[in-house]
Formats: sequence, structure tokens, C-alpha cells
Amino acid sequence: MSSELSSTNIKDETAPLAMSDTVQRAPASALWGRLSPAMPFLPIILAAIPLLVPIYIKLAERPWKTDNEGHGPFLVVATLWLIYRQFDAVRMAEKRPAPAIGWGVLLVGLFALFVGRTQGLLTVEAGSQLPIACGLILILSGPAVLRALSFPLFFMIFTFPIPGWVFDAITVPLKGRIADYVVELLYTFGYPVAQNGVIITVGAYQLLVKDACSGINSLFSLSAVSLFYIHLAKHTSPLRNGLLIASILPVSFLANLLRVLLLVTMTYYFGDGVTSGFFHDLSAAVLFTAALLSIFLVDSVLLAISHLKRRVMNWVTA
Repeated sequence: MSSELSSTNIKDETAPLAMSDTVQRAPASALWGRLSPAMPFLPIILAAIPLLVPIYIKLAERPWKTDNEGHGPFLVVATLWLIYRQFDAVRMAEKRPAPAIGWGVLLVGLFALFVGRTQGLLTVEAGSQLPIACGLILILSGPAVLRALSFPLFFMIFTFPIPGWVFDAITVPLKGRIADYVVELLYTFGYPVAQNGVIITVGAYQLLVKDACSGINSLFSLSAVSLFYIHLAKHTSPLRNGLLIASILPVSFLANLLRVLLLVTMTYYFGDGVTSGFFHDLSAAVLFTAALLSIFLVDSVLLAISHLKRRVMNWVTA
């Protein structure tokens, strides 16, 4: 009898331990199952580290320190999260490697990496990551996996530094247009304002509309965040997605127009100290937030119009 009782006590004591061990192992096994699609790429990822690390060191030392490209690190993190989010789709996708196409794409990427690194072309060097990643995916897994990761790979483009010629081609006309509109508005309201190119004279002060005031920073950042939002929202209407994308440029332009108008007006009343320092940076952050909220507002308006259209159609057909 005593042996039976002792064995029962042992079983009763070990049962909670076994249950807790199962509970502790469940999250680990779930995480392992989530990361399992990345395991075939692990040796290549480890081998690619010596190639990729110099790229990100250069990005951190040069463009990511500027106002124009300071959003780069956050977009890299967002890209990695998007890739992780697609692991379930990768696991479900058909694995049919396409080595012929994959090797061609990979060689193009490696050639771009060689040219960019040897010639000091950081945009080309950073951009080579895209064909290299696509080529490796095609070689190891095939087109279905590449389609599953298409948006994260496309989103990676926003992490690449903007080429100088593209930057100049966008900022020069934007700066000039913003300066024109600001001067016209202030002159209409009776302010003593004059203009010479992108130099605005108001009262006793002169202000230069710099590249950062052209809207290029908010344009690229707002484009990235808006596409990120559209992807997560998963709207089924191509028209709604297209209108949201089309609203990015005018919203960004209007936000920076208001910012320059505000800074010029504040300079007229309080001096040129407001065009630098805390107030200058605060105005940029506030207006970018307002521009982002405007994108959400546009989406809400489009949703309301869609619901109204559906109600009207139901009323007509009833």
C-alpha cells in the first residue's frame, strides 16, 4: 500500500512540472516554426554579412546623418519586420527553384556591388542588395517565394540613398515653386516681401529656401509610411489605393508650403532666430505629422464615399 501511495505522490508532483515544461516550450516552438522559412537562407545570410556590413557602415556615416536621409535606419527596421511578417506566406508558397534566372539576376547584383564599391557609388552599392536578394530567392526557392516577399523587397528601395542628380531634379523646381507661392500669398496680405530666386526678403530679413524646405524629406518619408499603411490596410479597391498614392505629392507639397509660410511670417514678427534651432525642427515634425494625418483623413473620406455609394446602390436596386 505504501509503495502505491508513494508512486502516486511522485506522479502528482511531476505532473505540474511536465505541464509547465510544455507551456514554456510552446512559445519557443512557435517562434522556431515562424522562423523556419529563413533557415535555408541562414548560411548565405552569414556569408553575406562581410559584404553587407560595409554598406551600412557607409550609410550610417554619410547619408543617415543628414536631414534628407535620417529616416533610413527606421525604414531598414520596417523592411525586416515586413519580411518577418511574410514568413507564413513563404512557408505556404510552392518551392520550385529557378536557378537559370536566379543566377542571372544574382550576377547582375554582384556586378552592381563591385561597381558601386570600387567607384564610390553608394547608391549603386546599396541598391545591389535588391537584385542579390531576388537572385538568391529564385535560386533557392523559386518565383512563388519571391512573389510572397515582393512588397518587402520593393519597400527596401526607400532605404537606398537618393542619387544626387535625382535629388537636384526634384528639389530645384520644388524650392522655386514654394518660394513663388509664399511670396505671392504674403504680398496679397500686404507684407513687405520680395523674392530673388529661392531667396525671400521679408522686412529687414532674408531667408533662403533650402533643400530641406523643398519637401523632399517629407515626400520620401511620407511615401514610405503611406505605402506601409496601404500594405497593412489591405484595401481591395485599386482605385482607393491609387487615390491614396496620388495624394502623397500634393499633401507633402502643401505641408512644406505651410511650413515655409509659417517660418517667413514668424521671422517678420520675431526675428531670424526662429528659422533655426528648436522651432525650426519642431515645425518640421509637426507638419510631417499633419501630412501623415491628412493621408489617413483622405483614406477615411474615400471609405465614407464607398459606404455612401453602396447605400445609394442598395436603395436604387431595392
